[in-house]
Amino acid sequence: MIQGKRKEYYRVSLFLFAARIFYTAAIPVLLFWVCLFNGARITGIQNLKGIHSAVTVCNHVHKMDSVLVAAAFYPRKLVFPTVPKKIDKIFPGVFFNLLGCVSVPRTFSETQTFFGEMEKLLDEGRIVHFFPEGFISPYGAEIHSFKRGAFFLAAKAHVPLLPMAVSFHEPRGFYKLFKRKPVMCLVIGEQLKPVSPDAKEDERMRMKDACERITEMLSE
Repeated sequence: MIQGKRKEYYRVSLFLFAARIFYTAAIPVLLFWVCLFNGARITGIQNLKGIHSAVTVCNHVHKMDSVLVAAAFYPRKLVFPTVPKKIDKIFPGVFFNLLGCVSVPRTFSETQTFFGEMEKLLDEGRIVHFFPEGFISPYGAEIHSFKRGAFFLAAKAHVPLLPMAVSFHEPRGFYKLFKRKPVMCLVIGEQLKPVSPDAKEDERMRMKDACERITEMLSE
């Protein structure tokens, strides 16, 4: 997760308590802004029923799409692996840590530790979210090649994989009066449960299935 002496504040009980309070207050405010003022929607909430722990994946097409993902699970707090540069400095690093972001490995030697910590969080009943394309494609309508990390973790931890998709639609009703850009809609798909006792095969198959599911959701 966060290595060495860097960001040791995130382990302090007071910080963890503050993070819980901040998250509980911040997500509804952000959701209010994104949905009420920008017309964003979330569908497929019923597919979250019964989820204990899972790895979730979604295309990354807007700087606020992570807010929709977090809001879909609220009040549960998700873990968002993110690029180190976002949390390397005290500010805005503290802000991103409060929202559940953790640093992805900087070097190959950190990879084993990172996935070990993510697997432990899944064992504790957490939800770990990845944007498997690895970059943001603003208002993109196509899926790009997925990186293996999310699918490797889901197979290794033997937990469900939950595909989601963010699509864009023309503003409707009241929003037509002042919205010029398309509005976001987060579609939550059905769980992809482990399909093979062999981790490599399970990773390969569910990665393929997730890509197909997300592509289908984007075309609907």
